[in-house]
Amino acid sequence: MRLLPGLVPAHDGPEEEARSSLRPAPGRACAHRGRDHRALRSSHSPLPCGESSAAAELVLAPFHGSEPPVVTRPSVGWREWICLPELGVDRIAAKIDTGARTSVLHARDVVLLEDEQGAFVEFTPPLLRRQASVERWQTGGVRRVRARLVDERIVRSSSGGDERRYVIRTLVQIRGISFECEFSLTNRGKLRFPVLLGRSALRGRFLVDVSRPRTKAR
Repeated sequence: MRLLPGLVPAHDGPEEEARSSLRPAPGRACAHRGRDHRALRSSHSPLPCGESSAAAELVLAPFHGSEPPVVTRPSVGWREWICLPELGVDRIAAKIDTGARTSVLHARDVVLLEDEQGAFVEFTPPLLRRQASVERWQTGGVRRVRARLVDERIVRSSSGGDERRYVIRTLVQIRGISFECEFSLTNRGKLRFPVLLGRSALRGRFLVDVSRPRTKAR
């Protein structure tokens, strides 16, 4: 194909068009080609591989918006003292576990019942036992508590097996903050902590500092 002086061949794609627009027409020598290319490189930062010049202009453009608000939340350690006032649990140790989605509460002898308002569960909650200034928890006493049934779910336990559990919703108090939290009920008598607080309870409320065993007691 014969081209007239001062014309360049057309291309199909937009990327080819962008590249061809930077080339001088055949037959026209660029007297300051080296200087122009040096000025182009000095006026823009080097582009990463595969990044277009349009994207670079967006990155280099000044930001005229307001600063985003800084969100501050109280921090908790990897274990904390909590209260469950609706269940009569005044003070009990809880493990903060961001690897678990659902919170877990130790419960013994769980029984499903029903009244005119719907289904509820009755169980024995964990109790705190004081002995020679050492605070330990026991699996329960004779006191029974009741809570409305929220759901019944299949939960993957720490041992890797699936377990069907009842789920309740009750009030939690930690570091002076009160909120409702869902707990799945299971027997944690052989585990170190009677309560496990998962991501659903922590999200939007606390920052977890794994370097600390716990923050100050309530």
